Amino acid sequence: MTIAVLGAGRMGSVAAEQLPEDVKKIIIDQDAETAERIADRIGGSASQDYTALSDADMVLLLLPASVIPEAAEKAVKYLKPGTIVLNMATKGEIPEKLKSDHPGIRFVDAKIIGHADSMREGAPCMVIAGTEDDELLGKIRHVLPGYASVISGDPSLVPVLSSIASEEGIRAAVRVKQQAMKHHIPEEWLRPLIYTVAAGTMRAYIDGNMGEFARKIAEKFEAEES
Repeated sequence: MTIAVLGAGRMGSVAAEQLPEDVKKIIIDQDAETAERIADRIGGSASQDYTALSDADMVLLLLPASVIPEAAEKAVKYLKPGTIVLNMATKGEIPEKLKSDHPGIRFVDAKIIGHADSMREGAPCMVIAGTEDDELLGKIRHVLPGYASVISGDPSLVPVLSSIASEEGIRAAVRVKQQAMKHHIPEEWLRPLIYTVAAGTMRAYIDGNMGEFARKIAEKFEAEES
């Protein structure tokens, strides 16, 4: 199987690094140096040209949402019948007309719940795929082994949920910084406070692994929000 990763940015590079050993890998990006660097690292080939898509059995679209329609329209000109196109850009949408005009191409929204840097560090990220086809899900899972799970679901929820998590996470980080700086601490203390204490407490909360002190705080906040 040949897999093409279209877009070698933060999430594209992480997805490329997660591809299994038994697939042929093609990295396509306007930045030739970046594409070549990633391709060299994973044992694949690099290109700036969409014609390289002609060999692909599956394409991972990992470009900014604003360019997804144009990129998809350009890409289909080179795809062979039966190619699977995973639209993995969180807010990116492939025009319905393009899908209907190319019935031989299998377009699937497969949205990532996860942060690129955290995923690179081994955090449990997830892919929500807009298909109930077990055979297709099996192929996607094989190509994306680095994700904690690939499940069937409504991908349109992912942008909404990601926005909630991002906004609340940033809000928490800002509040910790503001409250901590009132104590006139050195700025280098902020990193462990936010990176380990705050983020670690969030992980402990969702894992149900909090100590008594943290559990009482959680119960208080849950009561206030109910």
